[in-house]
Amino acid sequence: MCSLRPVIAILFLFAQPVALWPFSQPDSLMRALEAARADEEKLNILVELAAYYAMRGHESTLAVCLETVELSRKLETPSVEVRALLTLGLWRHNKGQYTEAQNHFFRALAIAESQQLPGQLPSIYLNLGLSYQRKYQQDSAYHFYLEAEQVFRQQGSPSEMWKVYNGLFGLFAEKGDPARASAYAHKAFDMVKENGSRAERGFLLFRLMQYFFRSGQFAEMDFFQDKWEEYQAEKRASRELMESPEHIELYLHGREASDSARLQLNRAIAYFDSTGNRYRAGWCYENLADFYLAQEQETQAERAFHAALLRYRQCGAGYRQGRVLHRLYLFNKAKGRFPEALQYLESYQLLADSLAGVEVEKNLDQLKVQYETEQKEQALALKSLELRQRSRERNVFLFSSILFAMLATIVFIGLRQRIAANRKLAKQESQLQEQRIRQLEQEKQLSALHAMIEGQEKERIRVANDLHDSLGGLFFSAKAHFMALDGQTRTTQNKSLFEQTAEIFDKAGVELRRISHNLMPRTLFLLGLQGAVEGLAGQLRTDGLQCRFQCIGLEKAIPEPTAVMLFRIIQELSNNILKHARASNVLIQLIQKDEEIHLILEDDGIGFDLETARQQQSLGLASIESRVSFLSGELDIDTAPGQGTTVVVRAPL
Repeated sequence: MCSLRPVIAILFLFAQPVALWPFSQPDSLMRALEAARADEEKLNILVELAAYYAMRGHESTLAVCLETVELSRKLETPSVEVRALLTLGLWRHNKGQYTEAQNHFFRALAIAESQQLPGQLPSIYLNLGLSYQRKYQQDSAYHFYLEAEQVFRQQGSPSEMWKVYNGLFGLFAEKGDPARASAYAHKAFDMVKENGSRAERGFLLFRLMQYFFRSGQFAEMDFFQDKWEEYQAEKRASRELMESPEHIELYLHGREASDSARLQLNRAIAYFDSTGNRYRAGWCYENLADFYLAQEQETQAERAFHAALLRYRQCGAGYRQGRVLHRLYLFNKAKGRFPEALQYLESYQLLADSLAGVEVEKNLDQLKVQYETEQKEQALALKSLELRQRSRERNVFLFSSILFAMLATIVFIGLRQRIAANRKLAKQESQLQEQRIRQLEQEKQLSALHAMIEGQEKERIRVANDLHDSLGGLFFSAKAHFMALDGQTRTTQNKSLFEQTAEIFDKAGVELRRISHNLMPRTLFLLGLQGAVEGLAGQLRTDGLQCRFQCIGLEKAIPEPTAVMLFRIIQELSNNILKHARASNVLIQLIQKDEEIHLILEDDGIGFDLETARQQQSLGLASIESRVSFLSGELDIDTAPGQGTTVVVRAPL
């Protein structure tokens, strides 16, 4: 099945329609490209040239596709950019560079989704499914095949659905699930039979017969070989079929694994002989004969041809007998056994003449039946015409009388509908007005909340600066004066009093710095959010908690209002853990992803009942929710009594 992979990939890639230029060779395309003046004309030629090179695995595919992508961006034609990326992905895929191919497919997917190009999604999903299947990541392949199926159903594209089922058939065949592989094989065939082209039907039948032969599912192989015969016999005479051994190509993979192919063919012969299916057993003997010819085992090949001829005679398969007789004639002629060759040729000619006579008689019978059918149809048409004429005359009067009643009814119904529509419009306008009023009230409340929080933060900064700069300076000056008195007035009696007072000064200084830091940590403005949270984590460790802080992907500068709000949220959650959680371990994570920042804080404490806390209108929870609302973010709290607490905040940057 490996030899079919490039073909499958090409079928998947070109699931979307491609406008072909009137060029077939790269030289003519290159000349047209050089002569083109308008960028739009160049772009169309580049698309055709990229497809030409990709189908042939040419190294120029890379340069042409990259030029196509650049020009399509300049002209703002995302659909062409998607096609160029798909072509480039196919080229990488056929070179075995599946990861690089997936990168191109995912870029195409992002553009198709952002630019709303639903018509290009199916081929992207199909190629992603195939690339993951080649990397043996079967779960991912299954996911993208199902995505392709869903998009096809939404778009109403049954003509392409067979490619999804073909991919799923291959996936479950590789996983060793013959039941599901067989189910999807039948689905794929039913879809391609109804909606696919003749070439697609032939490709699928070829693949299915290979699989069921190799896996030893001979009953299924028998079914699809019948369909293959119908496919081969379309618009062809028995004489042509007698000299056209296309089916023999099915088993030439035996050259790669000769013993396994021979054993499998013998197993198939034994199965069909045991079920009385002489016709299919003869077919397998034909393939066995070609296998022996490929191995230059001519005696065994001749025996296999005679075994096939015997079974075709037993079941009366005329043109199959002619096929074998023609092959035996060619075989003996090549060996120089001319009498035997002449004998087989004469038998072949007699059979061919007989089949030709049967076909002529069959065609005459068909023409006779067709002529009689046409005569009957003409008579019926004349009779039907007379009946229609009478009915028309009778219906004119009925129509005239009914028309007036219908007009009156239409006018009445129209008036009622107009009145109902006016009422409905008035009701909708009233609802819209109420909705606008509610929206304005919500915006007013949100604006007041933002103003209040901003005012609180400004006041915190002012108080923190006053504490640190004014009161802090006065306090440390007082301490310096007191320490200056230490050497002058200390005695044995008051030594202890001096030491106690100095200790009180130290504790008061620490407390003053802590209060100032809590109001507005200077590290938040000096080192940013990461440095401030590091300091808060260190404070939690000082208070006896095992605190881990992880910062992932913070490459973009965080706006100051967002940093302050996130720090306040972490600060409030940390205070709640110290006061109520009775936790031992705390994890703080800051993750920047695309244009969002995620805050995750987990503890292994006693947890709490979230609904009860909300009903009690906890100030801490209300403060956190208001700050998340200020950030236009989302808050998710996962907790229960005895199970710890996880808080997740997502906010845009």
